[in-house]
Amino acid sequence: MILVAVIAAAPLAVLPAKYAWEALRHHGVTNMSDRENIIVSALMVIFCYAMALLLPNVGSVIAITGATVNPFIGFIFPIMFYLKLDQAPALSASKVFAKVVLLAVILVSLLGLIALI
Repeated sequence: MILVAVIAAAPLAVLPAKYAWEALRHHGVTNMSDRENIIVSALMVIFCYAMALLLPNVGSVIAITGATVNPFIGFIFPIMFYLKLDQAPALSASKVFAKVVLLAVILVSLLGLIALI
């Protein structure tokens, strides 16, 4: 049943990843050929199946994801966007505070990742 669940869930994971690959590779223009589309899709599915077979349990995957991806999505990217988009001087109080929070989040994330290893 786990194999059926992975096969059924693969398109839900592959489509956003494939769109991101296409945006990175072709600079936002959707002009991936049919051949490249099939190759990229197959490689992504094979990579997901290989990781599912090689990793001993789901807990390690969730722990590594929690220590790496979640801080980026929840803290690091928003702070970087704020620092890039705000017109205030680089040494303003709000930007200095944002940089301190950014460094703290990176430090805590690295310590969490080191604790997993």
